[in-house]
Amino acid sequence: MKPLKLCIPALAGLLAALLLWLGYCAWFFWGDHYRLALRPVNVPLSGWQVLAGQGQVEDGVLRLEAPGPRGEVLAAGPVIGPLPGSDIERVIVRFEQTGDYHMVGIGLSPAMALSAVHRATGRWLDERSVEVLEQDLRLDSEPIRLVSLGIRGNVSPGFVVGSVELHRARPDWTGLQSMLFDSLVDGSEWTQRSINHAQSGTAPLRLSPVVVVLVWLMIAAALGWLGLRIGTVAPNRSLSVTFGLMVLGAMGLLDLGWQLSLWTRHADALARYSGQSPVERREHGVDAGLYRFVHDLKDQLADPGRRMVVFAATEFIFRRAMYYAIPHPVIGKRGLDPRWVARMRPGEVLLVFDRSDLAELHEIDPGAGALPEVVSSHWLSEDLQAPAPWLAVSPWFGGGPDQLAKVELVVSAGSTGWSRLEVLSQGADGSVRPHALREFYLEGEGERTLVLPFPMSEAGRYRFRFRTLGVDGVEVRVARLLPVRHSSDLIVLRPHDTSLRFLVRRLQEGEFGSAWEIP
Repeated sequence: MKPLKLCIPALAGLLAALLLWLGYCAWFFWGDHYRLALRPVNVPLSGWQVLAGQGQVEDGVLRLEAPGPRGEVLAAGPVIGPLPGSDIERVIVRFEQTGDYHMVGIGLSPAMALSAVHRATGRWLDERSVEVLEQDLRLDSEPIRLVSLGIRGNVSPGFVVGSVELHRARPDWTGLQSMLFDSLVDGSEWTQRSINHAQSGTAPLRLSPVVVVLVWLMIAAALGWLGLRIGTVAPNRSLSVTFGLMVLGAMGLLDLGWQLSLWTRHADALARYSGQSPVERREHGVDAGLYRFVHDLKDQLADPGRRMVVFAATEFIFRRAMYYAIPHPVIGKRGLDPRWVARMRPGEVLLVFDRSDLAELHEIDPGAGALPEVVSSHWLSEDLQAPAPWLAVSPWFGGGPDQLAKVELVVSAGSTGWSRLEVLSQGADGSVRPHALREFYLEGEGERTLVLPFPMSEAGRYRFRFRTLGVDGVEVRVARLLPVRHSSDLIVLRPHDTSLRFLVRRLQEGEFGSAWEIP
């Protein structure tokens, strides 16, 4: 009788797993996922290159104009998001214009080289479409990374390729279970810390995630039951009951994390199975707006060597923005730190994703008047004597119109290290506050010019001072105060809890943040 009592829960669990498994698969087949899974994958023509003959990519189409020495024009392009060769049913090339030809060949390669290409002669579906079937190419399960197109003949007046499509084979029941398991254990994108160790994309066991999760829950229940059962016969019953409850709680927490990971991997697997590129997947993610903002900024900068400094209020936005900014050199911090801004160099990009960190943010009108006469000529080193640790301190100046000015110092450095140039402001009540600040890294010997721009008001009085931070042999040769002529894209920003003001140049404004350049 006891074995029968033990079998009833096991059979009920297996029946529940089977019903959930069937319902899960039916939900996939009847929903939009299956339609997306059968959608053709378009190979972007922007990455294609003509390897033999004459041709070019222009206005989103591939133009093949003349054959090479062997009487063939050959072009190839990469597949974004490699697809297993066993999943491809056919390849269709659609032309916007055709010319004279002897043969049209289409090939697929698992490597980014033509030496491993599987090539076959195409069949014309109509006057402007050619296809090659999977059985003609004899593909295996290796991921396809390259598509090639070769045309033999005169090709006059030229072929214009409008699109290249990879059509997936309709998945059978086994293929569906393979995809569901890959969504649970994503072996194709799992790597260890060393790039020399990579797990294969093929999994030896094909099970539905529902079955695996139910087995996991049954193991958790069995361990908890075992702990409680031992407590009924053991002398220290409370300790065993506590142990059983702890096991159940730990397994429950692990299962919550696993379920979240399962859902994320399943969504990624469906996106890859439907042929969506990484850009398309991010365009519909939870941080799509952040991705578009950083992506547009990278297109605007063009130079991948310009450093970005990211400030965000939450860890999620901070980490994702830094990830999307790659390959630019990027550092970041939670919350807007004035000390970090002060050490940014001209040309570097400041990204702020939380405007609440700013106490002041406004554009400036270029000043039309001249600077006060007292500072129209530059100071020499003997006019800037100051007690340690300051190497130079100017007299107070002011009385000019509201405008922008800049302090320009010519210094000679004898060693390497940081230095600080700051401007102080004096209010009507006589209080002195930091007004502008920039820190410079002095490298090696020789002269260097340090520049600090700052806004001036008619009612304010100002002075600047300069010091080094652990650098010896630095001497101030000349100090100048000059007006700044600028366009209307300069902005003054002041972080909270500080009187420091920073001049930045607007690069990009958006719903999710702002990007400025240090002038």
